[in-house]
Amino acid sequence: MLLFPHNGSFIRLPLPTNRAAAGAMLLPPQIGPQADLPGAPPMPAFPVMPMPTEKLELSDMGQRTNLLGFFCARYEIKQRGEVMEIWATDQLIAYQSYARHQPSRFGPRLIEEQWPELLKGKKLFPLLAMLRFDNGAERFRFEVKSVISERISDPSGKLFQPPPDYREIDPLPF
Repeated sequence: MLLFPHNGSFIRLPLPTNRAAAGAMLLPPQIGPQADLPGAPPMPAFPVMPMPTEKLELSDMGQRTNLLGFFCARYEIKQRGEVMEIWATDQLIAYQSYARHQPSRFGPRLIEEQWPELLKGKKLFPLLAMLRFDNGAERFRFEVKSVISERISDPSGKLFQPPPDYREIDPLPF
């Protein structure tokens, strides 16, 4: 099921019968120079403009503590006068951030757009993260207030349903 929060709709996709079919479901048909379109001229390649980037590094600061019953290490990321302090654990699944919309701005990516990838690469989950200016003023905060470890059971199949005010639409064929 795919939910589209911007217009309050959803589609139901059939479950694939095997792993290869699952991967194919997510990929649209190939269009462009490699497509098998007899007599069609190849599509011109568009130049790729390199984006100015700074290499961010997740530095282990050597400090350890216990947060919500999990052994955590303190990490820092520094960029352009800002410091992000992150207390993360390897005792939970690797962090995957939720982004409702992709950033549409032009220019170098900000720390708050990049830190989830750095944690995911090290298979860490943050329990506390604070982004501060060099003067100490806090600009961003992520904090887990509780963790409950339990199995999710859904014998009726009603646990993962779209919100009641969403309308179902038919998927477009590729």
